[in-house]
Amino acid sequence: MDFIPHVVEAEYIKNYTIRLRFSDGSIKIVSLESYVERGGVFSSLKDKEFFY
Repeated sequence: MDFIPHVVEAEYIKNYTIRLRFSDGSIKIVSLESYVERGGVFSSLKDKEFFY
C-alpha cells in the first residue's frame, strides 16, 4: 500500500487561499474560492471567519 501524506498544518493566507503542509514535508497552496458558490457542504466557506 502506498503512503498517503496527511495535512499537519493549515494556514489561511487570504481570499479563500490556504497554505497546507503535509506529513511528508511538502507544502501546497490551494484556493477554495471555486467551492464557495457550490452550496451544500461548502456553504460555511462563504463566511471568511470560518478560516480563522
